[in-house]
Order: sequence, then structure tokens, then C-alpha cells
Amino acid sequence: MRVVTYNTQAGLPGRTLWESLKAYLYVFKIRKFAPRPSVGMRRAIQMVGEDFNADILCLQEIPAQWMKAVQDLLRASGYRYFSSGTTKSRLRWHVGILIASKIAGRSFEVHLPQENTLRGGGGSAGISLLGVTIIGTHLGWGGAKILTPQFTTLASLCRKEHELGQKVLILGDFNRTNISLLGLRELSQLTHPSWRPNAPLDHILVDPSARIKQCNVFRGDSDHLGLCADIVF
Repeated sequence: MRVVTYNTQAGLPGRTLWESLKAYLYVFKIRKFAPRPSVGMRRAIQMVGEDFNADILCLQEIPAQWMKAVQDLLRASGYRYFSSGTTKSRLRWHVGILIASKIAGRSFEVHLPQENTLRGGGGSAGISLLGVTIIGTHLGWGGAKILTPQFTTLASLCRKEHELGQKVLILGDFNRTNISLLGLRELSQLTHPSWRPNAPLDHILVDPSARIKQCNVFRGDSDHLGLCADIVF
């Protein structure tokens, strides 16, 4: 199974510090997004949808009003099954996460504590297929007060899925490096900031029984590098 996780930064350019800072004009709703996906978002979707031939995509920071249009774009690349989650905050953009799969699966909702607060992250989503429970997440950046209950909820979900005989895969933007609480095997590289990576904020976490064939980074226009991995369950 080939999986990709990528923080799209809403298709905004983020290859330099200055570009990344300008993106916050949209994060805090000083500037507004157009009704339809921008050229930058379409370019990001085309890249991940066509360049990697991945079975599973996990995409973060999709403006909520673009979610359906992004799914339509991915259908052109062979993705037929989707699971998404969005967050709402009065002070920042309404942002979403999307799992797209070429493999038939059952989607389910994942809700984490604090996700609709200012620093609570960008949502979570889940899909179950071929005996594997896949959770995509974009955790908060608000310190232990926000992140600890979010990690505790994910850890509880992992235990429940294991008790049901499911293998577990969690991927996305975690906004932190210490993820041992989840008890999964970590595939990570330095992914942020994209112009001079010094922190492994983006992760692919796999069941301890899985075999990893490769895990590589790739660069788009975002302030995050993406991750692509081949996993055998």
C-alpha cells in the first residue's frame, strides 16, 4: 500500500519564510479565499493525485468550501472513496482534512478535543479498508493543554481498533515530534519548514507488524514537505 501525506497550505505559496508569513493573512481571515479552488490548490492536487500513484492520500489544510471540488479533482486521478473532517473557529479559517482512497473502504468520523478552538488544529478523518484502520489528522499547535487530550483520544482509538483485530495507520501533520504515546512505528523525516527543514512535524505511523519498503519526502509549493511511503501489512 502506497500512502502520501501532505499539508497543502491551501495551495498558497510557502517556499520561503516571507511567503509562509503572508499565508497567515488567510489563516486569520484578513484575506478570503475564492469560492473555487485556486490555481495553487489545483496544482497541489494534480501533483499528489498523479505523480505518486498512491493508494491512499491524506491532505491537510483544505479550505472547507473547497472540499467537494477537491474530491471531484481527485476522482479524475482514480480516487473513489473519501473521508473528511473540518474545523470551525470564529478567529481563523474553516479548514479541513481529506483522506482519498483508490481502495474500497468505509469512512467514519473522528473528533478530537479542542479541534474547534483557535489553536486546535485542522481536523481528523478515518477510513477502514482491507483490515486496516486509517486515520488522517492535523493536530493542534497549542501546547500540552491542547495536544495531550488529542493524543490521548487517538491512543484510545488505536487500542479499540487493535482489540477488534484491525491494524492501524495514522498519518498527517502532528505539529510536534514526540509521538510515542500512540504505540505505533514512526516513519518521519524533517519536513518543516520546507525551505530549510529542521523539524519532523509530519508523520506516517504504522502498526508494529507492518513492513516498510520505503519512506521519502517530496516538495511542492507548501511550507511543509510531503511524505510518501510503501507499506506492507
